[in-house]
Amino acid sequence: MNAIEGFYQEVLQNPCLASEVDSLLEQSDFIEPFIALGKRQGFIFSTSDVEDSILKNTARHQGSYFCLPIGCYERH
Repeated sequence: MNAIEGFYQEVLQNPCLASEVDSLLEQSDFIEPFIALGKRQGFIFSTSDVEDSILKNTARHQGSYFCLPIGCYERH
């Protein structure tokens, strides 16, 4: 398991962390704060890791939404 997948697992197991992630993902520029939150939890991953995860988990023609293994969110 790589770092971003480990972070997703941590988010799924920790409701407080999940709530913090949800609030970040509601922002228009969430990637850097998302990476920083992962780092604070001990998971080091890059912008391209997050972008790749979005591409992998978001269906084509998803409209204004994007998805990660932890849920789908509206783009702002």
